[in-house]
Amino acid sequence: MSVEVVKKVMLWIMMADEVMDNEEVKRISYVYEKMTKQPISVSEIEKESKNIKYKDLEKDLDNSLGQLDLEGRYLVLKVAVAIAAADGKFQPEEQLLIANLVKKFKLKEFETHQIIAEYFDPSLVPESIDFQCPHCGQQACIRKSVETLGKKRKCRNCQNIYELSTNTLASKDQTPPHKPESSSTPLWQDKRVLVVVAIVLLFLVWKNFM
Repeated sequence: MSVEVVKKVMLWIMMADEVMDNEEVKRISYVYEKMTKQPISVSEIEKESKNIKYKDLEKDLDNSLGQLDLEGRYLVLKVAVAIAAADGKFQPEEQLLIANLVKKFKLKEFETHQIIAEYFDPSLVPESIDFQCPHCGQQACIRKSVETLGKKRKCRNCQNIYELSTNTLASKDQTPPHKPESSSTPLWQDKRVLVVVAIVLLFLVWKNFM
């Protein structure tokens, strides 16, 4: 599993809502250092996050499909969800991007929901997301699934067709809270993050001996 791909996925998730959250930056730095044994500064994270492009990431993910077995793909997903949970909010942009990752990696919804439930209360995660027609402003409530992102929808009001994407979200307020946890808990005491890092490290070591 390429460490660079994992790093890009983390940056991609962090910048999904176009906000560089301090807690997300700390978690990216922590996970990256544990995986590579090399430090990465905040300035480096800021610089790379500004240059990250979805098309480049998508190309890297496509190239990694042949290198990643099913376990490796789920590990990438776990890292992505861990970064999304760092700021305590599951932003709709993050939900859609993770749904797209699940679709590209052909992961099962049940296992995906189990991973998400480790960080967010599933009863508080909405089953639908509101989108807004960019032509007339008409809103549409769409049931969320791994197939949502990229779908086309015909506006009932103006009859124009638009794509369901992070650019056509109706608002940024659809943010289910994460599972209760002290915000002052250091990363090295967050058992969920430690478990993810340990599994990724074991996976990388195992791959190197294959």
